[in-house]
Amino acid sequence: MGKQAADMNNWLTPDLANNPQAAVAVSKSLNPNAIAPVVSHTIKVTAAQDAVVEHQQDENSSSFWNSLGHGALTVAEWASKPLQEIQKDYKFVHSVYTNHGVLEGLAVTLGVVAGGVVGGIAGGAVGATIGSDLAASALRRGLGIKFKDSYTDSENPLYKVSAGRDFSNL
Repeated sequence: MGKQAADMNNWLTPDLANNPQAAVAVSKSLNPNAIAPVVSHTIKVTAAQDAVVEHQQDENSSSFWNSLGHGALTVAEWASKPLQEIQKDYKFVHSVYTNHGVLEGLAVTLGVVAGGVVGGIAGGAVGATIGSDLAASALRRGLGIKFKDSYTDSENPLYKVSAGRDFSNL
């Protein structure tokens, strides 16, 4: 018994002393003196990995900068919504010209211009912008029934148009 206790002290490290399950597994192995350092090292690596993961979770969940970044992203998404609607309206008008011809496209364009004129009379330059955007949105939603393919194009993020290219082609 004395020799077993002496052998046990040779491989019993603080890591194994603090982890009875690991110590029992090492004592049941065929060569405890060879296995003990491996198990001890594994315990240390696992503890270090757990500490890193815990730190990252704390950092991600309560970081001031993370909260600030998330808030800024939310504001940016909210602020871009009107521009996304204007882009959809422009894509609708473009698709009507492309798919249904100049007369239908011109009719839709005149509807947008009329909304801008009414808005401009009511509220100046800002009113003209808001009026034309409201008219374009109303036309896109109202005429989307007649021009289903153009409405689908306006909602499709893969349907790419370029106002600069369109103006230069004119």
